[in-house]
Amino acid sequence: MIKKIERVSKKLFQEVFEKGRSFNTPLFSIKIDNSKDEISHFSVVVPKSIFKKAHDRNKIRRIFYATIKNNTNFEFLKNKVIIFICKKEIKNSTKEETISILNNFIDKK
Repeated sequence: MIKKIERVSKKLFQEVFEKGRSFNTPLFSIKIDNSKDEISHFSVVVPKSIFKKAHDRNKIRRIFYATIKNNTNFEFLKNKVIIFICKKEIKNSTKEETISILNNFIDKK
């Protein structure tokens, strides 16, 4: 889980969707915008249409948050608002695949 101060508020969520940059990977889409404060904000959206049970959606969120927290290239993520939107392909992927794709994205940016 991430700290409450690092979560994306509803207002900030709308702003990022309206004017943020988009990136796509095979398992998820990413919306990024610059943060107005010095703190990075993160959100992971796992639609109910992909995983019906909450514990499955939470499992995916925990994978994302742990990978972001443990990533060595954290400087890229400073002063950003990042929203990860999972695609239905994530249902068939392994934990290692998800972590690998997420790390590759962070390392490239």
